[in-house]
Amino acid sequence: VYIDYPKDMSRQSRRSSFERKTMYELVKHMPSFLYFRQNFFPEFNNWLPLFWRKYHQTSYYTYLLSLKASEETLYQNIDYKRKRQIKKALQFYQVISSDDYQAIYKINKASYERKGMAMPYQFETLKQLDEILVKKKARKIYLCIDEQKRVVAGAYIVKDYLKAYYLLGGVDLSQKVHYPMSLVFWHIIKEMRKEVDIFDFEGSVARKIERVFRDYGGQRSPFYVITKTRSRLADMAYLIFK
Repeated sequence: VYIDYPKDMSRQSRRSSFERKTMYELVKHMPSFLYFRQNFFPEFNNWLPLFWRKYHQTSYYTYLLSLKASEETLYQNIDYKRKRQIKKALQFYQVISSDDYQAIYKINKASYERKGMAMPYQFETLKQLDEILVKKKARKIYLCIDEQKRVVAGAYIVKDYLKAYYLLGGVDLSQKVHYPMSLVFWHIIKEMRKEVDIFDFEGSVARKIERVFRDYGGQRSPFYVITKTRSRLADMAYLIFK
């Protein structure tokens, strides 16, 4: 939720009252739904008006890495095991900029299939998103390739004037790999520090993924996942299937 506060609203009590009224008005105009779920930005820290309207909240975590430091400092802050993986990967791969969102989709889909999970979005959705982001110059695609020019890993980055966000990516495990994603993230950090102040790893609560994100020295930051169901049937379905 983005709130445009009046300029003369300096007192916190007035700001809080304005927040409450604004969010009530926003919720009132929500379209009809059976189930609502949204991840909020870490900067959103007042979900109380939503609680009063019977919404529910769970805290997840992301890692925010400040890119204002020098490249040398950023590298020194990386966990030593991750730095060792980066050095290993440099012997086999290089990371290039690309416009091939189809390659990213293929890798990302394979990651979900390995876990026995359904792909949570359609290729057409990514295609439409990419078309918009390209017009706004708000996305970067990085592919990690081997000596035979085969794509072994990749990442899709969305950015605005302040932050860059890791939206999706993955590794091709159908072939033997040598830590390509460690190299991809380091390359992203080096490139994005030229354009923005913060890199948001778009946190995961999966233990193995969280460890990877944590190793790059970012600040662990909570964000809210807000949900609401409109019926007992929807409640039961959510509890059973999540």
